Amino acid sequence: MKKIIFSLSILLIAPLALLAADNTYDLGIEPSDISFSKELVAGQKVRIYAAIHNNGIEDVSGYVTFYQGDQLIGDSQVISVRAGGLADEIYVDFTVPSGSFNIRADINGQKPKDENTNNDLTVSSYFIPLPDTDGDSIPDNKDEDDDNDGVKDDREPLLGTDPLNPDTDGDGCLDGQDDFPLDPKLCHDTDGDGIDDRQDNDDDNDGLSDKQEAALGTDPKNPDTDGDSIIDREDDFPLDPKRSKKETISNANVNENLNISDTNSNENLNLDINAADTNENLNLATENLNETANLNESGFAPHSNLAITLTKQNWDTYVFRPQLRGIVDENLTYEWDFGDGSKSNQKVAQHQFANSGKYKISLKITGENDLALTTAKELKISFFNLENIKLWFVLGILGLLLLILLISILSKRVKNK
Repeated sequence: MKKIIFSLSILLIAPLALLAADNTYDLGIEPSDISFSKELVAGQKVRIYAAIHNNGIEDVSGYVTFYQGDQLIGDSQVISVRAGGLADEIYVDFTVPSGSFNIRADINGQKPKDENTNNDLTVSSYFIPLPDTDGDSIPDNKDEDDDNDGVKDDREPLLGTDPLNPDTDGDGCLDGQDDFPLDPKLCHDTDGDGIDDRQDNDDDNDGLSDKQEAALGTDPKNPDTDGDSIIDREDDFPLDPKRSKKETISNANVNENLNISDTNSNENLNLDINAADTNENLNLATENLNETANLNESGFAPHSNLAITLTKQNWDTYVFRPQLRGIVDENLTYEWDFGDGSKSNQKVAQHQFANSGKYKISLKITGENDLALTTAKELKISFFNLENIKLWFVLGILGLLLLILLISILSKRVKNK
């Protein structure tokens, strides 16, 4: 029976094959005739090639229209394909999509007209392009920084950032440029005061606003521009490391220099110092003293260049930052003690406390030239906070005991009746 079916198939197919072979004008294309100029990477421009075969016995010209699925890509160039089973390639430019796709190719514009249209259209199998998150033409499987944020992929898990998102916390600052890549409120905080430099009028907390520093030519990111250990606001010569204070002459010395004795000279030089000028000098001195005193209102202890600022994340978790004054923040070592046995060596430290209570937060900073600064701050964490799970547990137990008590009372009443 199988032999009979096979014989009938041969008899049916053979005439068709002979007819195909006898076509004078016949251009054809198959799925295997479609190829690409290079590896398929999402978002990258490539060139789609298609080989057109002349199955007839006469030369024929034509072109190919390409589609991505049902979406038009474009028409190829017009080509003339020689007879005798020869093939020629045409192409069209294409941008690789991010998802899987296939290519449809239609032969059009045959001259002379094609006598066999059964092989004028073909559809490829589905292609899956390689992802390229940052669009740099390097596929993610070969790219060391998939999101092009300046942080290599192998470091992002250590920082807790997203290797496929260049701005993990969504604050408009790339992770590689963000000092606080997990805090949406902060990008750069030069002085550690908890205010982002983009909103801070005095980035280095030296007492001069950023606008004033621009006018003076001092560094708004460095509280001591000339490095003479005097912060810019208190430095009369903030750009000269050899000078910091203007020379002053007391009123007594001025009078002594200006009053020349009559006995020593025939010329009597009576120089009067205007009382208004004297008062003006005194007022300026008083104003300068007040400005110096106000420096201690920013959280620094008297005669201290170090303070601690904190930001509450939730009821038991805080972020601690150092606040430096008159110190260049370079090559410093930080030692945090949170008062519960936990420590940290990070400049900006986040800590979650296990229990409520009072904690003494201390910080020691060491650096070059025997620099050693210490400060401390007391933190009180209340037990009675609605975010405290332990509080809800206690309230739950009390509520359960109260319910048991009510049930007991009601039961006794029912029995007495």
